[in-house]
Amino acid sequence: MPQDLDQAISLLKEYSGIIPKTVDSEIEKEQLRSAIKLLVSLADAQNFGICATNSQDAFEALNSYLKALGYDLTCPTNTNGNENSVYLKFSTERMSYKISDYDGEYRGVLITIFAENQENILGTYGHLPMNLFVE
Repeated sequence: MPQDLDQAISLLKEYSGIIPKTVDSEIEKEQLRSAIKLLVSLADAQNFGICATNSQDAFEALNSYLKALGYDLTCPTNTNGNENSVYLKFSTERMSYKISDYDGEYRGVLITIFAENQENILGTYGHLPMNLFVE
């Protein structure tokens, strides 16, 4: 597990390249979860960007991240059967989302961290697994 902030940032940057990195073990998954939780705990707000096969998968991923990160909110997963690939953007500052069609091949989560007093954590992290926080 990341022991400090610098280690957490370094770990998350490993998953932030152009080519998505896979999580190969339960230990790596737990390290990644801990790093995300640490940065989010220091942040003022986050934006989640989720690229998914369909809207239901997108909302399920969003809800698992929100729950794991301490948000008491569940977004609806019934979106009238939209089976097209989607990009779901959620703002914790506004507590709202936008969803649109997505033509790309990537499937996963991006998290943008906003922090007025912690400039070292600012940025977008990911490509993160959609099921990272699924139990």
